[in-house]
This record gives sequence, structure tokens and C-alpha cells, in this order.
Amino acid sequence: MSGEIIPGSVHSICSLIDEYTACRDIENLERQFTLLYQSIQDSDLPYVVQWMCNWLGKLCLLDDGSLLLVFEQGLLEISVSFDCDQCVLLLQSCLNTFSNVGYFTRILKALSVCAIKIELKYFGRIKEIFNSCEDSIKKFADKDLFCALHASADLFRNLISPTSVRLLNSADKCFLRCHTLYMISMLLHIDSKDKEELLVLFVKNLSNVCEGLYTFYLSCRRLLLTSPDTVLYGKTVASFMVPSWIQLLHYFFTSHTYELYKFWPLVFTHEYWIDLICPFVYFLLDGSGPNPRFKNCKADFMDSSEQKVHPDRYFRLRQFAMDFIESLFKRYHCSLQLVWWDPHRFKLLEYLEVVATEPVSDETLPNHITQAIGCIEQIISSSTYLARFHIYAKFLGPTQDSVHHGWRGHVITLFKNHLHSLVVQSVSDSKAEFEVTDPENSANSCYSEDVKRIFKYIFRYPLPSTSQEDLIDESSWLLSALNLAMYVFMKFKSYPSPLISYIVKLMTNTSDRKISYFSEFLCNLKSCLDQHIVQYQARISALQTTLRNTGDTTEAIRLKSKLGVQESVMLRLRLLEMTFHQTQTLYLQSESTSYM
Repeated sequence: MSGEIIPGSVHSICSLIDEYTACRDIENLERQFTLLYQSIQDSDLPYVVQWMCNWLGKLCLLDDGSLLLVFEQGLLEISVSFDCDQCVLLLQSCLNTFSNVGYFTRILKALSVCAIKIELKYFGRIKEIFNSCEDSIKKFADKDLFCALHASADLFRNLISPTSVRLLNSADKCFLRCHTLYMISMLLHIDSKDKEELLVLFVKNLSNVCEGLYTFYLSCRRLLLTSPDTVLYGKTVASFMVPSWIQLLHYFFTSHTYELYKFWPLVFTHEYWIDLICPFVYFLLDGSGPNPRFKNCKADFMDSSEQKVHPDRYFRLRQFAMDFIESLFKRYHCSLQLVWWDPHRFKLLEYLEVVATEPVSDETLPNHITQAIGCIEQIISSSTYLARFHIYAKFLGPTQDSVHHGWRGHVITLFKNHLHSLVVQSVSDSKAEFEVTDPENSANSCYSEDVKRIFKYIFRYPLPSTSQEDLIDESSWLLSALNLAMYVFMKFKSYPSPLISYIVKLMTNTSDRKISYFSEFLCNLKSCLDQHIVQYQARISALQTTLRNTGDTTEAIRLKSKLGVQESVMLRLRLLEMTFHQTQTLYLQSESTSYM
């Protein structure tokens, strides 16, 4: 094709259009476009399509609505009038030229016109459009991402209907299912209120290429559990199935749309919903080994199959998943029994515990840690008292791993609160001679083997995985343990019910040993506490003496800072000492009562 402009040629018409566009002469511009349609030959298509796409990109950046409309209509006219296969290839090559969502949606609309003409029986000719969409949306965020995903969903809807899908083979349907799941996974990064409306559109598209969404869910879950690192169409299974199915299940669980029955069974029990979501949450939260599984998938939401998941996107998905889990247990009143909490289901609590005990560098807990703690508390509250005691026994039991002292103290406090509820209930039931109808939620659950183990786990010092040098760090759980003991002895002193008497006997029983495990706990703690108080008092005295004798201002500032730290530690030790003595006094009083 010659580079010089020939009068009446396509190049000369495009040159005039350039001039009219520059001066915004809409009337002459439309006249020249009409002439252009009449003059284009097949050999002119590459030049014209490239030229029009360049103008569309520039006008989108300028946001000139009137001129944009003229060029958009012109591109659609060309897409309708000329060889659709050639137009698809040309437009596809231009799709990523500009990182502007308006440009993307307009080119995609023209591609849709061409693809409809080609028809699904020649799906191989248009398949690459979907891959190009996946590549393009990586450039967008927030509102632009929403618009880009909506345009992609519209393309799918315009091409594939319940009738036309019959023209696709099984491999093509599999490709479109994976494509749709990937696009759904990208919804995670949108905060728009209209997000659910877009998700519904994707659900309808997905249902068109599935025999049933629940059947498809089962196949995805099986693939995730057996081959999470399998690469499908350039992406690992885990990288797009985990974020997409967590969002899909959240929609199915929370949606009130009247059309939901068309896509998803509505007969599942609340407990089964938990089983549905857990495999995907397990994979997301699994922290076993040197690195979490999901963070080390071979594929990213946004990047190539050899790159890792971007941390921010992982954290966002983790937050969404924990929100879903919490709402799952909070939305409906359920009372999960002990038998329900098998080792596999207990993994949910174990994974959440890993998140809840992540190391922090600030006194204020990050949101994801408080979220994980709240999620665990909600799950425990959704279980029977008997099941709760089983959970506490698991959390407080011996471990080879290092103990998170703050978390251990929090679990002890939760146990004390639930124990108190049953103590109060037992008193009320005994007065009213109430007949037990739910054994797992009655005060009788306090007589379980788990409760016996819990008290032994709590009142053990030092722990196998720690040393007495960790007393300051351990003070959080030690204070919780002493508060629990004080509660029991105070209740025994004020109202010695059969249940409280039983618990006191548990703690002070000496039938199989010289002294009770509680007495041994107090002896070991007192010995260590006394040593630490002496040590820190000596350090404080030495620092005070040095500070009085120094004349260097800089050195004095350093010593004051160091002294402040030591005095803060001493305050903590004194608080522990005071609580210890209160507990010991109540314990000795309990031993002298006639109830023992």
C-alpha cells in the first residue's frame, strides 16, 4: 500500500476526517465517514481499523462524547460490513493499545458484533477474545474494573445462550467455565454496591455452560483437593477456583433473589453449608509447612502462572472469607453438637487460630487478627456447651509448638465465661427442678472428661514448651488462670452448689498424687514469681543509684528510659503477685470448709 495520499482514496478520506475531528466539525465528519464506508476495500481494513482505534483511544482520554459517538458508530459499521474473521483479528490486536476502560468497552462491543456473525460452531476463531479480555482487565481497578468486567460479561451473554451453547464441544465449555470463574475471582477487588448485580450476570453465564452449578462445584472441589497446582489455560486451579467459589457460595448463601432456585439447590441444611465452604477456606488459610499453600500457588490473580499471589490480594480474600465464615455461623442460630466436630471440621478452628496468633509489632491488634478472634468466638458460640469444652481442651492441650500467651489467656477467659453460664444455669435448674431436655447444653456437660482435662491443662506451670524465664510474657495467661481459680473458689464460698463443689474437688483432688495439680501450680508459680520480683527490684535499685550519681545529661536520659521499662515490668509482676495471693487465700479457705 502506497504511503502517499491519493485523492479520493481511503487515505485521503481519513486525512480529511483527521482535520474535521481536530476542529470538531461533526456534520462534515459524518459525511466523510459515509464516503469512507463506500470506499473501503478488504486490503484497506488493517489501516482503517488501526487508524480508527487510535482515534478512539485518544478521544476516550479526552472524554469527548460527541466525537466518540461518531467514531464508535463508524467502527461498528465496519465490523458489520466487512470480513468478520479479519475484523476480529485486527480489533483483538488493538484491544490492549490503550489502558482506558471506555476504549476497552467500545472495542469489545465491536468484537462482539463480529463474533456473533462468526457463530459458536466456529468457536476456535473467537476463543482468543476471551483470553484478551482476561489480559485487559488486569490494567483496571475499582470502577474501571467494574465496567470492564461488565462489558466482558455482556460479551459472553450476547454470544452464548442456553440454545446456542449446544454448538460447543466439551473442551470449549470447560474453557468458558474456567474463564468465567477467573472473571468472578476479579470481583473480589470491587467495592461497588452493584457488585452483586454483576455477579448474578456471571452466574447466569456460568450456568449456561454447566450441566448444573452444584455438580460443577463438586468437580471443582475434587480438583482443588487432588490437584490444586494443575494449570488450566495458563492459570493454576487454586488461583481462580478458591476466590471465585468463596464469592459464589457467599452469594448463594446470602442472596434473597427469587431466581436463585434456577441455579442452586435451596434444600441444604445450615451445617452442610459449612461443609460446602470449608475446603476452599482451608486451602486459603492453610499455613502448614514453611509457607501458606495459597500464597505459593504458581498462579496469581493478575500475573503469569509462574508468579506468586500478590500479598494484598491474598489478605483481601482472607478477610472476605473470614467475614463469610462469621456470617455463616451468625446468621442462623445453630447448636453444633460434639459429634459434628470431627478432626476434619476442627481444622477450620486450627487455621483461624494460626491467623489469630500471627506475630504483631504494635500494641494494637491488626484488623485481620481481631477478625479471626471474633470468627472463632462466633463459631464456639454456635456449638453446644459440651462441644465448646471439647474445643477449649483442644486449644489448651499440650503442644510441641511455642505457645501464644495472649491467645492462651483469651481462651481461658472464654472458658471461664461459659463455665459461669452453666453454673448459673445449674442453680436455676436445681431450684425449679427443671428436667434436662438437651444434655449437651445442660450443666451436666461440666462433668465431661474434657472439663477434667481443661483444668489440668490450665493449672500447669511451667508449660512444657516454655521456661520460667518467660514469666513476664506468660503473665497474660497466668492472670487469666488465677482469675478462673478465684471465680471457682469465690462461687464455692458464696454458694457451694454440687457443680461448684465438683469443680473444686477436680482442682484439689490428691487421690493419685501427694499434692493436687493446683497446689503444684501455685507452688511453682510462687517460686518463680518471688525470684523475678527480687531480680527486678535489684535492677531498679541499681538503676536508681546510678541515675542519682550520673552528671551526664545524655546518660541520664538513657537510664531514665531503662528505669521506666523495668518499673513497668515490676508493676506487672506486682499485679500477678496480688492476684496470686488473693487466689491462694481463697484456696486455703476452701480447704477448711466442711464441704471438703
